[in-house]
Amino acid sequence: MKEIIRKILKEEVSTQKDNYQRKMIEILKREGFDARTPYQKVLKYLNDVMSIVGMDAFEMYQLFKDNVSTVSNDPLVRKDIKDRKMKTANIRARDVVVNRIPFKGSNTHAEYRNGAYVVFSYGWYPVFVYKDGQWFENEDGYSMSTKKQMSQMRPYNFDIIKTNKDKLWDIIRG
Repeated sequence: MKEIIRKILKEEVSTQKDNYQRKMIEILKREGFDARTPYQKVLKYLNDVMSIVGMDAFEMYQLFKDNVSTVSNDPLVRKDIKDRKMKTANIRARDVVVNRIPFKGSNTHAEYRNGAYVVFSYGWYPVFVYKDGQWFENEDGYSMSTKKQMSQMRPYNFDIIKTNKDKLWDIIRG
């Protein structure tokens, strides 16, 4: 009996989620967005107007992009994006960092590790970490190119705690 109730509840919740996602896709289409619209514009709209941020905004953007032309009653295409990274130039990566979306830039990338959002320079050097509602910044200088990357990607309008690389790794490890 419990298994039957679980199946019914799961089906009802997934139906509601599907309806919500279809409605969001329709709203984005009505606002004039299409598959060629730069992700920055879609994310900004989702953030400012719909209050959808972070991975939720990225997932909605991906769902919109993958289904914008086929929103009829066909099943929505859902790609697993947990390990997927958006490609962006470092100069435009700030919005992606603020929204805590995994990305791949020029000698930079961001990913989730142990519940922390971590921005790396050159694949191994953590420069920004977001964990438990707080931003942390690496105060140790490594190179001029890393400093330039940091200035391009630094989250704005947040209180950022500056700390050294070793403490950042402690935060990342939990």
